[in-house]
Amino acid sequence: ETRAPAIVTVSSELGQPRYPTAARKMAVRRLQPKEVSLADLSVARESLAPRVRLVRQFVPEVQGQCEFLSGSSADEIAAQLLSRLCADGTLPAGRIPPGRGS
Repeated sequence: ETRAPAIVTVSSELGQPRYPTAARKMAVRRLQPKEVSLADLSVARESLAPRVRLVRQFVPEVQGQCEFLSGSSADEIAAQLLSRLCADGTLPAGRIPPGRGS
């Protein structure tokens, strides 16, 4: 859990993906989908109204550049990241919590 705004990145260094076995793939092919209605779930249609509104969608350009930040602690690395995000205009400088960044 975190408070917004937040930037989260995940890369392939996180670990090996888990792939289904051949037996599991075969078993899934035999399954039939089950339809469940809102009444079956005791859910009112009104409660499914979106509470978040998309303002704009941003698709970054792939540049093929990657830089790893290093430091003696997670706080130090986070401060470096915040400073760089503010320097390139991704985050406004006034949004950095006290004690974070430069």
